[in-house]
Amino acid sequence: MPGTVDGLILASPRMDDRNISELTTEKPVVVVNREVDGVPCVVPDVDRGISQTVRNLAGQGHRKVLYAGRPGESWMSGRRWAGIEAACDWSRVDAVCMDSMSPTVEGGRKLAREVVEAGVTAVIAYNDLLAIGLMQELQAAGISVPGTVSIVGFDDIFGADFTSPPLTTIRSPLHECGVRAAARLLAGLAGGHETRKAMLPIETELILRGSSGPIP
Repeated sequence: MPGTVDGLILASPRMDDRNISELTTEKPVVVVNREVDGVPCVVPDVDRGISQTVRNLAGQGHRKVLYAGRPGESWMSGRRWAGIEAACDWSRVDAVCMDSMSPTVEGGRKLAREVVEAGVTAVIAYNDLLAIGLMQELQAAGISVPGTVSIVGFDDIFGADFTSPPLTTIRSPLHECGVRAAARLLAGLAGGHETRKAMLPIETELILRGSSGPIP
């Protein structure tokens, strides 16, 4: 453990819970985008944005939605899939999950063939990069977005609206997560009282753009 820092903010860590808990015995720790028992955490509420997305897709006639998840043991990917499963069940939409090779543009490109073979009309990707890569590869193969497949990303990163068509996405309060995590860490260093989990008052929300639409 480096001696030059007084505390740690772990953003979407892939470490197991035991190792994270052990870190807290050495320095104050705040975890972002993941829940760990006994450790202060900042977790945005994904349910609102996911529910808005699934209701919108269902209203446009989609009856089978694929979640393109992050590979490996990603707590947030699992949390988003659970939210999509629940929302699809409520809206009577079939939901299937498929892990990408990596949550990147290249990972999205490599997933395109499997998405087509799955026979879905809409995809919700783990993040915007994955969604952009998938959209680019489908278009390169002559498959219309959103004419044949609607695509929704997650996070609303800078440049998500620069694509053609602009990417529909679920906006996640990434900046607010960082601010809240830093405030919690500083409060802990100052000896302030910290609750173990904080749901952000700013929730996720659907940002409708051109990459999603009615089924053909």
